[in-house]
Amino acid sequence: MTTECPAQAFASLRRCHSDPAGVYMGLKRLNEAVRQAPESVEDLVVEHIVALLASPKFATQSKAFFIFREATQTLALLVRFGTPHIRQQALLALQRCVFAGQGTSRHAAAEAAGALPLNLAGPSPESFVSGCAGVYPPDRIPGGGEGERRGPWRWAGRSLWAPMRDGRVFVCKCLRRGGHPETLYREAAWLNWLSTSMAEQFGVFGLETVDGHPLFELDLSKETGVPPDIGSKPACLGFWAPARYFAYLNAPWEGKLDLKRCGRGLRRCAYELGLLAGYGVVHTDPIALFHNQIQYWRRGDGGRYQWYRGGRLDQWLASCRHPNLGLDGLRDFEHLVPCTGGGRRFFHALGDHFLSLALVAGSCFRFQAPERVGTVGSGEPVDTRDLFDAEMLAEWLEGCFFSYYAGFTQKTSYQGQCPIPVARIARELVEAFGRDLHMVEILRQQDLEYMGREGVLAYLSARGVEQGEANRLWERGEEIPVASGPHLGEFNSRLNTPALLDYVAQAAALCVAGRYLEEQWGAWPDPLLYGAAATPAVPSARAAGNWMGL
Repeated sequence: MTTECPAQAFASLRRCHSDPAGVYMGLKRLNEAVRQAPESVEDLVVEHIVALLASPKFATQSKAFFIFREATQTLALLVRFGTPHIRQQALLALQRCVFAGQGTSRHAAAEAAGALPLNLAGPSPESFVSGCAGVYPPDRIPGGGEGERRGPWRWAGRSLWAPMRDGRVFVCKCLRRGGHPETLYREAAWLNWLSTSMAEQFGVFGLETVDGHPLFELDLSKETGVPPDIGSKPACLGFWAPARYFAYLNAPWEGKLDLKRCGRGLRRCAYELGLLAGYGVVHTDPIALFHNQIQYWRRGDGGRYQWYRGGRLDQWLASCRHPNLGLDGLRDFEHLVPCTGGGRRFFHALGDHFLSLALVAGSCFRFQAPERVGTVGSGEPVDTRDLFDAEMLAEWLEGCFFSYYAGFTQKTSYQGQCPIPVARIARELVEAFGRDLHMVEILRQQDLEYMGREGVLAYLSARGVEQGEANRLWERGEEIPVASGPHLGEFNSRLNTPALLDYVAQAAALCVAGRYLEEQWGAWPDPLLYGAAATPAVPSARAAGNWMGL
């Protein structure tokens, strides 16, 4: 089979005019031709792709994203493999589309930039031999005995912890009933890697081992106040952590929710998320996000939220209540996974980070008055916009981007103004975060059958439905609407704040593209600068603003 050259494929594409199916197939043929002979591509190809991405004819098509994905993939291929001149033109076209394109083409361009390959090789932390070192009561815990503590033991979820004389805390993370010890071994391996290979940033952590074993059994048979999901002799992981390890950055600390402290915590967590991602290590659960929690059992995605699909976000405020983002940085390292090479899934993971940071930022304002939620007596949504400071939120969004970028690229910080329109985005987020417009989810017939009577009644009771009313709803045998929000978007619908996805996609794309250009700098002309009129930000040639300023 004879392979088309780019000129032939481009000519075929132009003949398709505005036929969506023809344009889609023409773009796929063009991409294949570009892969085979990128050096023969001329300026006219880039110009045509830019015009296509700006065309309102395709923006209204039901499959617009797939057309735009192929088009932006053409630009990404030219950024990687074109001649130096074409690389510059393709890069400029791609960056413009990320920020100035139509909604669908913006996200496609961000994905194309965010999926650029990176020189990442995530580590494989040394695993430990299975087995527990012994059985210890709380006062004889290795590393946390009476002589080391300066305060009583206390519970935080499934962890028993106490303040230590060196200013840190010692944590005994217990295995829940029915849990698998592999999760604790995995966290032990990552803690060991962090405290040794990443000591400059994470050296405050320390893993306690006995004869090479990171786990021991904790004798709680004589203790009171033990959580019901913890057995009398659970397997435990012992480690040292920062003093405020159990202080959520969006919760009061020492009786006060200090917004300035929240901002500092957000930036620190953003830096650490970016730093780890830059080493090929992704924290997969900054906060637990769902599109549809109640239907997790019958969904292929388990109900987990996939931001790049743009669906409604389930119970956003409740998801922020216990984040793995603390005042002193990240927590719960069992959720770390190694990644290699970048790509689309890696870009999506970085987007998860920025989405989590933005949501937790919004929750900081809401948790100043956590009782103000839902609807008022007349059925009107609660309005908490008075709790928000749009300028402060914009500063936080910008700070999270700058901090993440600095950690992820590792070499330098971003230079120049933030190209993301954080002021506009913050104003739109205040509207969405500040009013509980969407409170309802629906228990479908399939859900009722799966949960059963007791499950449904317990679910309704947990959401404030009186027992008599819950029984009546069950006996009726029909779908049950439940006020479980606030949600961001109507049930089984779209996210109600597209600006949030703009921030997520643009921030993640900037980080990946900036890192890509740092790694591939030798393939680019030096210096490579565009004029200020052409780009939203113009940093110096070798500064880490790389993508937007080049």
